[in-house]
Amino acid sequence: MQRENDTDPSRSQDMAPGESDRSPDVQGASSNALSCVVVGIGASAGGQSALRTFFSKIPPHSGLTFVVILHIPKDGPSFLADMLSRFTSMPVVTAENGMTPLPNRVHVIPAGRELVIRRGLFRLEPPSGNGATFHPIDRFFLSLAQEAREKAVAVILSGFGSDGAEGVKAVKEAGGLVMVQNPDLAEAQNMPRSALETGQTDLCLDVEGIAGKILDFVQGKGALKGDIGSSEALEANLEAIFSIVKTRTGHDFSSYKRNTLLRRIERRMTVNHVDTLAKYIILLETSDHEALSLEQEI
Repeated sequence: MQRENDTDPSRSQDMAPGESDRSPDVQGASSNALSCVVVGIGASAGGQSALRTFFSKIPPHSGLTFVVILHIPKDGPSFLADMLSRFTSMPVVTAENGMTPLPNRVHVIPAGRELVIRRGLFRLEPPSGNGATFHPIDRFFLSLAQEAREKAVAVILSGFGSDGAEGVKAVKEAGGLVMVQNPDLAEAQNMPRSALETGQTDLCLDVEGIAGKILDFVQGKGALKGDIGSSEALEANLEAIFSIVKTRTGHDFSSYKRNTLLRRIERRMTVNHVDTLAKYIILLETSDHEALSLEQEI
């Protein structure tokens, strides 16, 4: 993944008039600015209807940070914030250079710019490539994967083209969660299908289902807190999981850090609607592909 150089003195030449490296939201910014889950949502043609449905299902105090990346040309109207504010009681703001991403807020990309997160702050960049290869969703997801890692959620909604396909791979590789609108239910199927073809998506659902699953994820549904039992019982369950995965994939994860393994197992349990380790072991034993999916997560 190519990294931008924060100290490049020429970077100020990329800024639009009126943009600055600092804004009022920078005050108090720190290394834990992305301590909450960040949900990046990419959409294009047909995405407005999907976004309306999505935000109508999200409560105002979920603790999530939302970032919406839509294909808006440089000379296009800056309508996105006004449009989304009709469908949610959360504040909806157009991202500015140096702004801090905040929970319980929807941040939207400005027209004609690309948006990334760097060192916990939004940065506006000029469009990369040419008009035929304008991929602002990919560029944001790449930065989200690097900054938020396991706290990143990437969502692909209706749209033409393949923007977002490269980005979802980066989010998945970083340990984040990837959800895609069911292409058969999208007004424009290309973007969801391109994301699915990467083989790196966790869930393919209708828009309402995506919203619900994100809330489950942040609320810890499927988490192991009440299920792990004694340390001996936990170790026995983990050994059973290791054995199944090794048999199915050839990889032995028994020496990995337990906390890391438990987080990955919790994620797979959430994706599969499984609420206990015992049920997850049964799923591993009966599914042809779940062991491989868990191996890819780890």
